[in-house]
Amino acid sequence: MHFRDLMPAFVLSVFGGTRGRERRRLDQLRRIWGKEIARERDPAIVSLYHASVRDDRQRVDDQTWQDLGLEELFGKIDRTAGNPGRQVLYHQLRTYVEDDAVLAERARQQDIFQRETGLRERCQTLLMRLDAVDDRWLAALLLNPFPALPAFAPLIYVCSLTSLVCLAGIAFRHFLILPAMILLLVNTVITASYGRRIRPYFTGFSQVVTMSV
Repeated sequence: MHFRDLMPAFVLSVFGGTRGRERRRLDQLRRIWGKEIARERDPAIVSLYHASVRDDRQRVDDQTWQDLGLEELFGKIDRTAGNPGRQVLYHQLRTYVEDDAVLAERARQQDIFQRETGLRERCQTLLMRLDAVDDRWLAALLLNPFPALPAFAPLIYVCSLTSLVCLAGIAFRHFLILPAMILLLVNTVITASYGRRIRPYFTGFSQVVTMSV
C-alpha cells in the first residue's frame, strides 16, 4: 500500500475532525448562550489589551472602577468567546467614548448580530479558537514593541554555538565533557532569566496559528 492510497482517508479524517470540533463548539455556545459564565478573570491578564492600547481617550481610573463595582459588572456581562474579546470588552468598559460615530458603529454591529443568528454563531465559533490559556498574550505581541536586545546578546549566540561544538566533539575529545556541561549550565541560566521577559511575545506568536485551524 502506498501513501497515495491513504490520502483520501487522511483528508476525510482531517475534515471530519475539523467539522467535529466546530460542531462541539457550536453546541457549547448554544448551551451557555444568554447565561452568566463562571470563569476565572485575572485582572492582570484581562487588562493586557487595555494597557497595550495607546490612545488619548479618557479612562476610568482604578478608584472609580472599584467604587462603581465595575469589576462585578464586567463579570456579569462577559459572554465573550475568547481571551482577546474578553480583553477588548474590559478596555471598552474602562474607556470613555464621546464620539457619536464610534457609538453608532457599535450599535450597528450589535443590531446585525441580533438579527443574523447564523453570522453571529459563525463568528463566535471562530473566536472560540482563541480561548486557550496562551491566547491571552496576543495583545502583548501585536501592540507592543519587542524588548530591546540585552547587552549580553552576543554571548547568547557564542554560548549556544560553542556548546553545540563541544557536544559534537565529545566523541573525539573526551575532555570536552566539562566545557560542554559548563556551557549548558550557562545557557540554562540565560534561558531562565531572559526567557521570562520574552515569553509573552513568543507565547502569543505561537497561538496565531490557532486562528486558522
